[in-house]
Amino acid sequence: PKPLPPPTRSLPILPPLSAGRWQQAAAMAVTSFDGQFSFKQDSLARLGQRENKKMSGAQYEAFQNSPFMQSVRKCDDLTWTFTCSRDQKRAETDPSFQPKDEDFQAPKAHAYEKGINYYKVLGIDEYAPLEEVKKAYKKLSLVYHPDKTAGLSQEQKEEYAGIFIELKNAYLTLGDQPTRRQYDRDRDRDQASFQINGWKPKVRAHFDASEMLKKLQEMKKPPGKVVDVHVTAKLEKFFYGAHKKITRMRRVKDFMGFTTQNRTYRVDIPRGAREPFECAFRQQGDHHEETSPDTVNFVIACKPHDVVERRADDLLCKSVIYLGAQSLSESYVTAQVPSVRGRHLLLWGRNPFYSVPGVAGGNLRVRVRGEGLSQEGSFHFMCRLGTPSSDAMAASVYSGGGSSPSNRTSASAGGGPNASTNGVGGSGDDKNVVTIRHMQTEGKVWLRVTKSFTMGEIKQKLITVLGLPRGSTVRLLQQISGGFTPYPDRQMLLGLTKLNAAGTTWHGVELDASRSTALFRRLAAVVESDDFQAELAQVRKFASQS
Repeated sequence: PKPLPPPTRSLPILPPLSAGRWQQAAAMAVTSFDGQFSFKQDSLARLGQRENKKMSGAQYEAFQNSPFMQSVRKCDDLTWTFTCSRDQKRAETDPSFQPKDEDFQAPKAHAYEKGINYYKVLGIDEYAPLEEVKKAYKKLSLVYHPDKTAGLSQEQKEEYAGIFIELKNAYLTLGDQPTRRQYDRDRDRDQASFQINGWKPKVRAHFDASEMLKKLQEMKKPPGKVVDVHVTAKLEKFFYGAHKKITRMRRVKDFMGFTTQNRTYRVDIPRGAREPFECAFRQQGDHHEETSPDTVNFVIACKPHDVVERRADDLLCKSVIYLGAQSLSESYVTAQVPSVRGRHLLLWGRNPFYSVPGVAGGNLRVRVRGEGLSQEGSFHFMCRLGTPSSDAMAASVYSGGGSSPSNRTSASAGGGPNASTNGVGGSGDDKNVVTIRHMQTEGKVWLRVTKSFTMGEIKQKLITVLGLPRGSTVRLLQQISGGFTPYPDRQMLLGLTKLNAAGTTWHGVELDASRSTALFRRLAAVVESDDFQAELAQVRKFASQS
């Protein structure tokens, strides 16, 4: 067959065009090219002229008995079964529901998408009455309506706006009876086609209001209990301000029932917080069936501190600060007072006991405002003139290549033959054996001192016992998070039994001839003393009786 000639059109007579006008006309001609007509022409050239012939009776009967038409009739029958079953269930739940055949020819109130489950969008049942549809839409609109999103971020507002559009489309579809029946029939036809032909219907992701409705229902429950949980925190957290993590097990309800899980709570403690400090986590405790979740109220108190004691907003230094022997004769006094970790107070001022006749010692009580837990709080400490008594300063030194204090060798602090013999063998309730270890050489020295010894006095005693040269440096270190820091010289030993040392290297006490002689002389003097002999007699008597 020959191609059809292009259609003739009557065109108006145009005046002659310039070169530029001809280019514009050519561009217009290309733009107005009829692609559909060209496709028809190409089809005729390849396939020839096709005549539309009507089917004969035998052809129509064969077409109706074809597998395709049998599948279509089965799908229509199953769809009608689903529709009748749905109408019957809706009539049972909604007495006002009256289905009509005209509903399927009525215009749609909304151009719905059958791939979206609008029932889940509103969080209702598929057979819910019209009143329940309105209630669900109204309840969710109070949350996602643009007028209710004031105070949210721009990202949250856009998210809520998209959800509200889905809610509105769902209400327009399910709130109108003809549109709802047409929507249900289309979804029933997809379900029937899936059962017969195996064609899975297309589903589009959408908003599910089930979780939000559960939350709104939980809000209507009576409030749960308030559970007080008592915990302690370091004093430094109250002084500097910090956060504390608390892990606690709680009972949680999910779709499987009740389970237990560990929950970590973060409590921010502001600087200078009152004690006890309370922080409540509303509805974040154990879940219950009949009431809302419990409220967990953490009651936080300070842990006991080694150096200071808290009294309201004030801090009190536990130890007495000795000002040294020179404080009795100097017009100015200095002291370094320990406080909470990472903080020391340096005192310098006039000596109130200077040139006062008849004064051999005294206590100086100091109050520093603004150094407590808050600006209104104060730091209190007591300074004492002089040093600990000479008896308390006597020490027994134990040293050796790995020897323990049970097999100790004592040496005099002075190291000479005329050293006093009263320093060995005496014992008191406030005396303590402290182990000093050099962190570099692993050398050890054991000193027998009193609990009132300061770190500065222990350093001086250590230099004397070890016989270190003049200008040697000795630092006593305490371990903190992240490393070590020196002890203040005015800090008392109290209950410490182990100290780390750094500075000038040493391995232990070197016992030369003079020191060994002085050691044995002191031991002999102690053994020959009346007190020692009396104690030895008591020990022998006890041993014979046992």
